[in-house]
Amino acid sequence: SSSSSSSAAASVSILGSSAPSFSASSSSSSSSSISVNRSSSSLSLDKPLLSSQSSSAAPTQRSTPVFTHPRAANAILVNQRQRGNPVLKHIRNVLYDFADVVPDYLLGGHTAALFLSLRFHLLHPEYIHRRFKEMQRQYKIRILLCLVDLEDTFKPLQDVTKIAYLNDSTLILAWSYEEAGRYLETFKAYENKPADLIQERVESDIMAKLTDSLTVIRSVNKTDVITLASTFGSFKSIVEASVEDLCLCPGLGQKKVQRLHQCFNDPFLPHSSALPTKTTTTAEPPTKKAKTGKNTSNGSTSAAAKPSTIR
Repeated sequence: SSSSSSSAAASVSILGSSAPSFSASSSSSSSSSISVNRSSSSLSLDKPLLSSQSSSAAPTQRSTPVFTHPRAANAILVNQRQRGNPVLKHIRNVLYDFADVVPDYLLGGHTAALFLSLRFHLLHPEYIHRRFKEMQRQYKIRILLCLVDLEDTFKPLQDVTKIAYLNDSTLILAWSYEEAGRYLETFKAYENKPADLIQERVESDIMAKLTDSLTVIRSVNKTDVITLASTFGSFKSIVEASVEDLCLCPGLGQKKVQRLHQCFNDPFLPHSSALPTKTTTTAEPPTKKAKTGKNTSNGSTSAAAKPSTIR
């Protein structure tokens, strides 16, 4: 009973005290430490152990350094080596400021970009390898923004694509400095936006789904869809309608009617009529074998070939 009361007192003192008091109480008696580990406060006592394990495993994961730049929240942080890059002239919708950062463009707490020109890559192929080595494994989103300023781009782009793949980064190609600047602005503007903002919005209304399906056909607009829906009442009736029935709809000309009818009645495989001819040609090899049996020196084969000659 005395040991249980001392362990309870030790647990109360541990919950109400800081880490130094825990070390003093744990060194007082081994029985009290065992009873504390069995109590419900073991979760709070195990926190230093978990933090030490996570700190040891932290180097294997990607870590993002903390920047104390005053404009890091609403501006693109640009490396000093990018000063004079024509891309900066086309960054107009987002603020940017020069800072001592590792990547060329720091677009957020987890997003970084490196800029590379194909012409510069041909002159200095080791540059991009050194830059990726300096970045190490930081940042969740790693972007390689490549400016295509060459006419013969097959071999250089093949090399750059391989480099981006091996360094676990996304390759984005831009054919002008203005396009490259727009990409940087977009990444910064959508830094804290959800993914639903750029996804396609699919309407749950039946009329909206019917409009999306029928307007794929050339020259069919939303007004034609409303006319077809009010005339036939369902999508099945529109598909099964004849040319004469479609011509009765106001606003539908001859070309629209033909395109609608062809879309619903033409086969998906345009060469499906040639399939039966392929099956007839496969039956020819057995007849050739029967004819070649006449030239053999065996008497049984020549005897078997006589009825065919009589026929």
